[in-house]
Order: sequence, then C-alpha cells, then structure tokens
Amino acid sequence: MAAAPIVRAPLREGGVVPFADLSPLERSAVEEALVVAWSRVPAAAARAGIDLATSDEEPITRLLRDVLDSLQRDRTNPVPGFSDREFDHIPESEAIRVGERVVYPDLVVRPRNTPPGVPLGRRVDYGLMIECKILDRARPNLSVRTYCVKGLLRFVTGEYAAAMPSAMLVAYVRCDWSVAEQLTRHFSEAGYDREYQVQSMPALAREQARVPVYVSRHGRDGVLVWDRHPAGEIAVTHLWLRC
Repeated sequence: MAAAPIVRAPLREGGVVPFADLSPLERSAVEEALVVAWSRVPAAAARAGIDLATSDEEPITRLLRDVLDSLQRDRTNPVPGFSDREFDHIPESEAIRVGERVVYPDLVVRPRNTPPGVPLGRRVDYGLMIECKILDRARPNLSVRTYCVKGLLRFVTGEYAAAMPSAMLVAYVRCDWSVAEQLTRHFSEAGYDREYQVQSMPALAREQARVPVYVSRHGRDGVLVWDRHPAGEIAVTHLWLRC
C-alpha cells in the first residue's frame, strides 16, 4: 500500500504539525550510533555485573544510553555525524507532558538544529522518540504481541511522538526472531492490522546496514496534537539488536 503524503496542520504559534522529521543523514547517524553502541554494551554490562540474557529492560537501556553518551562526547568521532555538535545530550526516560499526563519515552534523540516549524516552548515534543523492548520466545511477557502493545501502540495512539511523523522501536532480541518473519506475520494475524492501523508492512529501509533496519507505517485516527491538531500517520523504525 502506498504511503499517503504527510499533511501538516498550521499552528497559531506559527509552526506546523507534524513537525519536520530528522533528515536522512541524521537518521542514519542515529541508527549507526545505536549499532556501534550495542557492540560496546556487553563489555559495559560485564563491568556493571549485568547479565544481558536475564536482565530487565531498564538496566540494559541505561547501559545503551550511557554508551551513546560516550560516543557523542568522543572526539575521535567513531560515528560520523553523531556527536554533541550535531545532537543534544540524550536523556534517559525524559518526562514529557501530554495534556494532563506525563509520559516517559526510553530515549529521545534531538538534533541541535531545531526545524523552523517547531514553536517556541514546544521543543520537548520534537525529536526521535525511541521505545525499547526485550524479545524472548521463552517468556510469554516478552512476546511480539507485548512489543506491539507496550511499544508500537504508544506511538499509534499518540501517547509518544504525537507531534512527529516518525519514531523508533529498539528490541533486545534473545532468540532467532526477525522483523521480516515474526513482526510481519504478527501484523498479518486477524485483527492486528486494524488494531495497529497498519498502512504498510515492515519494509527493509537500509540494505547496507550492519543490522537490518525496517520501517512500517501506521495510521493515527483520532489522535490530536495538544488536543487540537490531527497527528496524521507515523512511520516506525524497527531496529532489532541481538543479545
């Protein structure tokens, strides 16, 4: 199914929603940084006494964020385009107010150059919001369904990234599952395509990437940004990292 064009709604504050997305170069830098950081996480986990095969999600995400932070500050520039000159410091579980609620996406990556369409005081709603989940076939609570209900649907319902046209899900995979097989099959099961408002199935986005990068597109019917402006559909990147 062809993706519908993004229609941006004007704001009285002088901007538009959804906000402009990260550029392709910024996105590829973030994806590469996540892969490089993940290659360094096992050593960091060993130093911290954390077992990646049994640990909960939060300690693993904390390690990942810490390694990303060190990559940003590394003046040898291990990931070109990903440094504290191009991106803000990455907070862990930053508090973001959505109406009367406060939500906590796992990671938010913001380019230092804010697009002109982001109004003053709304920068907290701008950036690539990343939710992290463990996948493990041996544990029913770490299934692909849980990945979608507690991860994907947070973007589809506008709980996270309502003002952005894209977001990312990172999985820590403890088995041989892949996006191309398990996630696509799950989206095809009866009723889930409607629940997740699937506009297009996961498609390979970076053929030369060291870790496959997939993107699916989803509607956000009824989702309003700041209770006023239609959010439109969202593209969700899926990056599955092997434990």
